[in-house]
Order: sequence, then C-alpha cells, then structure tokens
Amino acid sequence: MELPEHPPATWKRKMTMHLNFGHGEKGGGAGIFTVHNETGKQMPFGYQYDTTPGGLTGFTLPGVTDRVFTWAELRAHFKEKADARATDDRGQLGNVQPDGGSGDGS
Repeated sequence: MELPEHPPATWKRKMTMHLNFGHGEKGGGAGIFTVHNETGKQMPFGYQYDTTPGGLTGFTLPGVTDRVFTWAELRAHFKEKADARATDDRGQLGNVQPDGGSGDGS
C-alpha cells in the first residue's frame, strides 16, 4: 500500500478512547483514533494525541508502543513494505522448482 503525499481530507478519524487527566500543570488529555479512508475502510494504522507532559502525538502502528510516526515516516514505512513485497513477488519461486517440478516429488 502506498500512502499519498498528504493525509487526504476525505479520510476520517474515529475516536476509540479518550482520557482526561485534569487541568493545570500536570493535567492534559489523550485520545486514540482509528483512521478510515473515503470508502470507510479502516486503515492499518491509527492516530493518537497526548497533551500530558512528555506525551506522544502522531500516527501509530500495531505492535509499536514506544513511539509514534509523522506522516512522512508512515509513508516511508509503507513504501518500504511495498518495495520488499514487490521484490519477494518477483524473486520468489514459491513451490515451483527450477526443473519444473512442484517440489513435492511429482
């Protein structure tokens, strides 16, 4: 999947969680969103904000809990995955052996 240069205005965020930590110097809030394209399909990444001191705001990937991504970093991540997948698709023989057999003895 290749992401566009900028997040499309037609894509929507849907809040899945919001926390309020109060007001003042140590207060703030945090929210987690799923991201959906113009047809409503959920994208394989999310978005979060955290206004508490040291909080992380940006795009998220499943399984990555120690950082967030800028849009440019997210684009690079998906381009890298697509490039690797294209290389695998072109370079991998699957279960077909060089001699034309299936690799299962037939």
